[in-house]
Amino acid sequence: MDTLIANHGSQYFLAERVSRILRLGMHFFGEGVASLVPPLLSLTTTAFNSTGFSSYLWLLGKTVISYGSSKNVEIQTAIQNAYTTSSNQVFAMLKVQTPADIPDGT
Repeated sequence: MDTLIANHGSQYFLAERVSRILRLGMHFFGEGVASLVPPLLSLTTTAFNSTGFSSYLWLLGKTVISYGSSKNVEIQTAIQNAYTTSSNQVFAMLKVQTPADIPDGT
């Protein structure tokens, strides 16, 4: 998934599909993939920062819904870092664009 997002994550259609697949995987595998949450959040945060695609933020929210109550310190730290980094990016975008001017990929 890292290579796919690194090479093609700037294509909106692909970003949407990858986000959907990852969300479904989290739902299907549940706690069995909890160890993948920190690298997943790092990957999607980096992808959002470089593309601004809302699908990466959406995946961040779905990850918090699924794993936000985890007692695992690594997961909690990854969530905090992802939200901090993504929020900073959104605020930076809002300094130069109005919310209506920020594309959602459609």
